[in-house]
Amino acid sequence: MNSIDMIDPTGGKSPLAMLSANRPLPRVAKGDDVKKVEKLAKDFEGVLLNKLMDEMQKTIPDSGLLSSPATKQMKGMFWMFLSQSLADNGGIGLAKQLTQDFKRMAHIAEPTAKPTADFMK
Repeated sequence: MNSIDMIDPTGGKSPLAMLSANRPLPRVAKGDDVKKVEKLAKDFEGVLLNKLMDEMQKTIPDSGLLSSPATKQMKGMFWMFLSQSLADNGGIGLAKQLTQDFKRMAHIAEPTAKPTADFMK
């Protein structure tokens, strides 16, 4: 074993333990930063939908009729814009869930209604 193999950049901790260390999450200011989080979540959902549609498109047999490089590029752009449009208009709900989770983790979630015992009456 050479000296490079002996170097442990994690200090003996697993990468998962390093990620889940009890470090406070940075607080996200309301307003512009929340909009950035929402945009980030929508962009992520768009990328995920694009990859999903890309894999689904691969299952469609190629007829050879439209197989020029320009056509392939146009198809790629079509699927990219379609998936981003889907994400911007609700998509599969992933962006909404991610935004809620980010807000909750950053302690800026909207106050929720306190549970009441009205349902017991």
